[in-house]
Amino acid sequence: MTKLKAIISLLRIKSWSKNLICFAGVIFGGYLTEYTYWVLSIKLFISFGFVSSSVYAFNDVIDRKLDAYHPKKKNRPIPSGKITFRTGLIISGISLFLGLLVSLLISSKVFWFLLLYLINNLLYNSLFKKLPIIDVFCISAGFLIRLIAGIYIVGDVPTIWILLCTMFLALFLGFSKRKAELDSIKKDNDYQQRPVLKLYNKKFLDSLVNETALGALICYSLFVTVSSKNPSLVITIPIVYYALAYYRQSLYKHQLGEEPEMVLINDLTIITCIILWLLAYSFLYYTKIDFFSI
Repeated sequence: MTKLKAIISLLRIKSWSKNLICFAGVIFGGYLTEYTYWVLSIKLFISFGFVSSSVYAFNDVIDRKLDAYHPKKKNRPIPSGKITFRTGLIISGISLFLGLLVSLLISSKVFWFLLLYLINNLLYNSLFKKLPIIDVFCISAGFLIRLIAGIYIVGDVPTIWILLCTMFLALFLGFSKRKAELDSIKKDNDYQQRPVLKLYNKKFLDSLVNETALGALICYSLFVTVSSKNPSLVITIPIVYYALAYYRQSLYKHQLGEEPEMVLINDLTIITCIILWLLAYSFLYYTKIDFFSI
């Protein structure tokens, strides 16, 4: 049982919450009642889940020495010694194989999206994670790839506003993560865990967090008002604004930010905002009730 828990921890199953963006096509395309599209999106979610788990496991193998300096990451299966270097590589390979296999069962197009996602992660780990700003843009690219795959899988084409909104939201979460990591540093040795933090400073990260939050809000506002959607979706904007404001407040109070993927699982306020937004968006989209006009 202990070994199984270590494997589950290595694969970061909880971080599969990041792959929920694969359902963007079903949600924003108006296919909530389409069983076929749900099945395709679930398969896409699973394929990205296995591939992302493979990446996490491989990264833990590569970064095992650096993770030993981190107060939390040092307890992960590989740096703590619960799983050996070799076993970690085998688990990563099996997870990658399963992810690519599921993608091929969906379509060859999904397979290429997954390869693009892998290339992006390889570039990040070999080069971009050492470069400030570019490192977070690389993380954002991973979300965009999953978003586009989730929209294409239902036969739609993404609007520029949903792409920009997703990009800014991912940048916001990425820069928030960097800020939380920088705030948690207590001594110079802590920089060894993530050397790129030496190239950031707190005031600069504060401005990046605020700029990207504003960018996400503006792009979402344009998405629901000028992209042929129901103009009444403007009602959902306050929910999005509150969620962003709450996240920033919690970030500055050092309550969340370092592990944004865990927020979807643990933070009741954010979960409530997401549920309210989803209910309001779906109701207005499907009922086509018009309160306003452009």
